[in-house]
Amino acid sequence: FTIEDRYAEIECLAFPKVFASYGSYVRPDAAVCVRGTVSCRENEDPKILVDNMLLLVDNETYGDAPTRPIPKPTAPEGKTEPAPAVTSEPQKPRESVQGRAGKLYLRLPDSRGRLYRKALNLVEIFPGGVPVVFYDGESKTYRALRGGVALTDYLMSEFIRLLGEENVIFK
Repeated sequence: FTIEDRYAEIECLAFPKVFASYGSYVRPDAAVCVRGTVSCRENEDPKILVDNMLLLVDNETYGDAPTRPIPKPTAPEGKTEPAPAVTSEPQKPRESVQGRAGKLYLRLPDSRGRLYRKALNLVEIFPGGVPVVFYDGESKTYRALRGGVALTDYLMSEFIRLLGEENVIFK
């Protein structure tokens, strides 16, 4: 698989045991940290031989704190694939946001807490052209962020998972 940031891309190679543990992290628009060994061979582009992966959107310590590995997905007895995530209640489908013009409004309890840092981190990981406005519930003020976000259906679902559907508005 290939990972990319705003500057470059690199091919990653995960052997079967590693892929069985982290394969569910490999999906479009997922924010991941890949750890491994760089393989540089003559007449080939460099590759990363994957040892482990971290999901960045689930990191509780956003910011300057060191990252820590999250638990590997576990497989049911006798299966090699990670168990699918279980959600507490089914989500109703939302209209796609891709290709639509508008602003993203995110309502947060305050502008200092964990939810604020996580939402801000998602915006920084996925820079783009959709303006983002934070509503601070404590001070009851709106704050437009400089820049914007590359809003995809996946990213929208991450904001909803983080803040709740009633606190994420695109219009």
